[in-house]
Amino acid sequence: KDNHFFCLYGFCISLSEEEITAEAGLCTVIHCSFSTVFESITDAVWYKCDQSKRRCGESDIIFHSSNQNKIQPGFRGRVSLLEPNLYKGNCSIDISDLDQSDSGSYQFRVNGLINQRYDGFTFSPRASVSVKGKMSITLTQKPTVEVPALTEGQQTTLTCTAPGLCSGSDPIITWTWRRSAEDDSYITGNITTTHGRNSSLTFTPSAKHHSTEVTCKVNFRGNTSTQETVTLNLTCDMIFVFSSEIDKFWKFDSQSNFICKALQKQSQWNKVLYRRIIKTEIKE
Repeated sequence: KDNHFFCLYGFCISLSEEEITAEAGLCTVIHCSFSTVFESITDAVWYKCDQSKRRCGESDIIFHSSNQNKIQPGFRGRVSLLEPNLYKGNCSIDISDLDQSDSGSYQFRVNGLINQRYDGFTFSPRASVSVKGKMSITLTQKPTVEVPALTEGQQTTLTCTAPGLCSGSDPIITWTWRRSAEDDSYITGNITTTHGRNSSLTFTPSAKHHSTEVTCKVNFRGNTSTQETVTLNLTCDMIFVFSSEIDKFWKFDSQSNFICKALQKQSQWNKVLYRRIIKTEIKE
């Protein structure tokens, strides 16, 4: 994306020229870098510009690095610097739990000491944010569910990552599964949640899990939710086959995803596998 670079009297800033679009209920990042002539930096301040004000600096403060009491209540706790160390020149912020009312333009100010005097500089470029949708909706962005290769009897871990790659109120992540012609039920297994936006489900697949639909649902603040559903497909390292022409079970090594033990009773699969193994040397 193209950045707007502005420099005046040794105060420089780089902001995205493009409008930042985000979805209600999630979060967004305003990327920003700056440099100053201050000998010491004391405060970083962000404003949400009010069109009724003559200057943006007269508008509500949405972030203040050293005085939380100056922050407009509706933004308190929702805005944070990506890099708290201001001397690194990173003025990027993330805004969480977005609402359509957060749409608008934002302006950055830095305060500090020069020649042992306290002073401040408000950068004229503004970042524009557009928040789409309303709270209490189903989000269009879906979580990402990672499913490794599943083998019957071997422990595995599914991972679900919530959309919105910035900080903010942690969502509630739940796992459910549905077998054919059954209602949703909470999945059994060892579920862990890390960093609030990631959840992992560790379990040992069995034949009953084959073709099961697993859903990861993410609930954000304000009854905003989104979900993703995947279908589990198991492989079997060893397939046991029974046919009317064979009076006992035989072990069959296969690289193909044929069938797991719970489905052995389906005669069509038995016949297919029997035709495959009858041409090979079979050992008990």
